[in-house]
Amino acid sequence: MTNHRVVKTALNNGQTVSLVVAGTGCPGPVPNMLDHPHGIFVDNQFNLYVADTDNNRIQFFAPDQKNGITMA
Repeated sequence: MTNHRVVKTALNNGQTVSLVVAGTGCPGPVPNMLDHPHGIFVDNQFNLYVADTDNNRIQFFAPDQKNGITMA
């Protein structure tokens, strides 16, 4: 979680591959943006929950979705 985004990093055939899975890199309050994310949880269906600290919300991101849904 850096630069107002969540990045997934994996090893693929000996190569490190990084993919932005939430956020745009710029802070903001709209569904596809985060502002200082400080905690994540991934459930068994690979749904992502992000503690979006400076927006005072929990954002839910389904797999492969860039727009989050505010859960709390």
